[in-house]
Amino acid sequence: MTTSMSSRQRFLAACRRAPVDRTPAWVMRQAGRYLPEYRALRGQHDFLRMVHDPALAAEVTCQPLRRFDMDAAVIFSDILVPCEAMGVEVRFAEGEGPVLTPAVRSRADVDRLRDFDARSATGFLGEAIRRVRAELGPDKAILGFCGAPWTTASYLIEGGTSRNFEHAKALLHGDPATFERLCARLVENLVPYLAMQVEAGADVLQIFDSWGGALDAETYRKALLPHVRKLVLGAQALGVPVILYVNGCAQLLEVLADAEPDVLGIDWRVTPADAIARVGARVALQGNLDPCLLFAPPAVVARETERTLAAFAGQNGYVFNLGSGILPGTPVASMEALFETVRRCGVRSGAGALPDTLGPLAREDVRSLLDALQRQTTTPLAEREIEDILAKMNAVRAGRGSRPPFRPGQTVRFAHGGFTGLEGRVLSVDESTWKLCVALTVQGRAVETEAAPWELEAL
Repeated sequence: MTTSMSSRQRFLAACRRAPVDRTPAWVMRQAGRYLPEYRALRGQHDFLRMVHDPALAAEVTCQPLRRFDMDAAVIFSDILVPCEAMGVEVRFAEGEGPVLTPAVRSRADVDRLRDFDARSATGFLGEAIRRVRAELGPDKAILGFCGAPWTTASYLIEGGTSRNFEHAKALLHGDPATFERLCARLVENLVPYLAMQVEAGADVLQIFDSWGGALDAETYRKALLPHVRKLVLGAQALGVPVILYVNGCAQLLEVLADAEPDVLGIDWRVTPADAIARVGARVALQGNLDPCLLFAPPAVVARETERTLAAFAGQNGYVFNLGSGILPGTPVASMEALFETVRRCGVRSGAGALPDTLGPLAREDVRSLLDALQRQTTTPLAEREIEDILAKMNAVRAGRGSRPPFRPGQTVRFAHGGFTGLEGRVLSVDESTWKLCVALTVQGRAVETEAAPWELEAL
């Protein structure tokens, strides 16, 4: 069992399905809405002003971290920021929600959208992330995010929120070529937008498909999955874990797992046991306490938080969260009870611990090999280093399923072996053996070397 992890280490490890000391936790939309200090600030500035001002966005992002022992800060922004950068007017009408003009409903409308340079058009978001990192330091994780193709497209097509998505579904089914082109344009712009956030300091990226539950599985697989998968893989190529969250996703679990996110965020309607049985061997899971429960007394919040943690105890790779965004007016005392319960009950032990897939014979074989190698060196490994190697090997076998834990382009550090402490970049991954080819610089000289996953840690 890994001990004494920082919040950032804990969060990243859970996303990658590696051992953690306790369940990491954050809350969707935790930056704002329910905190009195946020409402005081919001009373002085309109919403988009706060999104565009790096100082205000950073302040709102950090407010909940000052109150609660959260493992991650989600940057204060909005999934419609890229729509604005693509030339659509976005405004938030009081009591009405977002209004986008002009609506995008034809091929000509799609063609009129402009591609944007994320650093110049949305650089305020990158600056907000840098400010948050400066305040929080290296030990807290920072989440960047964007909207998924369907949700972003539906806002553009409907011109705002919708109950039934009449215009969006009409375009999807009636003019699939135009809908396809719109999604492709969005992904082409969203990947650099996410890259800008990672460059600024985001450790993890979440893709929000807030309205994905409005689609059936067959339609999602045929019309949306190729675009979602391209967005996920483009984000993963930046070297960070990717969370795909879809509200109303019960009918979509297998389709969403096929998009290959590191983590699948599930809403409060999904039974944890069902999600674990259907996709838990393929992805880490995040969720899924009903946000309405936070309006109950703190004792009830604590009980339901504990129940949720227990329901996911057998899942290898789990992040605690609500099943959708925190609601305005949520009592602060409920959040206090929630995070106190996570700290008290979220220790990963018993059913939630990694199974021993190595076994005593394999462990002795590894020890014999290490003993033979140590006879050839003057700096033998300490017992704790041997145990760490065995734990990492076990995590690879037990915790990462059939997918390699690292991806080409990812920055890594050698935690063991002759290059310990040096950083490199993954060039390729052999998915049959999980051997990696890593490029690094040794004494000023470019070197390529083969490495095993347990020798490396992600940065």
